[in-house]
Amino acid sequence: MTTASRVSHRLAVVAVVAVCAAVGATGVAQAAGWAIFAVAGSNAQTQSVHPVAPSGVTATCTSRFTARTITVTWTGTAHASYQVFQSTTSSTSGFALVGSTSATSWTSASLSSATYWYEVAAAYGSTWVSPRSVATASHTIASSSPYCS
Repeated sequence: MTTASRVSHRLAVVAVVAVCAAVGATGVAQAAGWAIFAVAGSNAQTQSVHPVAPSGVTATCTSRFTARTITVTWTGTAHASYQVFQSTTSSTSGFALVGSTSATSWTSASLSSATYWYEVAAAYGSTWVSPRSVATASHTIASSSPYCS
């Protein structure tokens, strides 16, 4: 690599760092469901790009007295599919994959008596998966009326 191309490459990385720094103190720029991190390595050449977790994730009881189902919705991003995770342990642990969809909502099968939390991750192809979203508020399926709250 010539001296001119090394200088040009370093200037490009510095420009990305400057853009990220202008966006916020964290050095993270967000656009269309992606986060771009520019991190100075030994030669100021290291950078990382990954999808951003879905936002606005909510869960709603959709069938209070019969099928006892919960619908999870979120704000989507272009070209993503989504993975839905469920926990009956807590809002911070015990999550397992329960569904995948290309839509921005997902409805559970009929649920048994328990308290449920949900998280959603965005997937782009088979190799790019975002971190999971913040867990939804809890919803409890009871054995008595009303079944879902």
